[in-house]
Amino acid sequence: MFESFRVMSGKAVFLDRHLNRMRYSADIFSIPFPIKDLDEVKKSVEILANECGPNLKARLTIFRIGETKSDWMLAASELPAQRNSGAASSKPRGPNLLAIRR
Repeated sequence: MFESFRVMSGKAVFLDRHLNRMRYSADIFSIPFPIKDLDEVKKSVEILANECGPNLKARLTIFRIGETKSDWMLAASELPAQRNSGAASSKPRGPNLLAIRR
């Protein structure tokens, strides 16, 4: 199962709401919720923001490992430049995807 969210200025937007929704869904599907500490996910978001840029689209995936275990993975890619910003980016554009698995 996965949840997508935005990262703006290196911080996940409404991360607590996304995790609560995932926890609820995991309970419905009897998947053990592997995230015990919100700070663990926040640190992973910071690592991705340092590598990909401060404004990202992120996807947190929880997957089952057997019947009693699960784990999670976070992947992100840079958001496209704002059309109305008028500023050209000196950073090369193109697909960039970085994933972190605990």
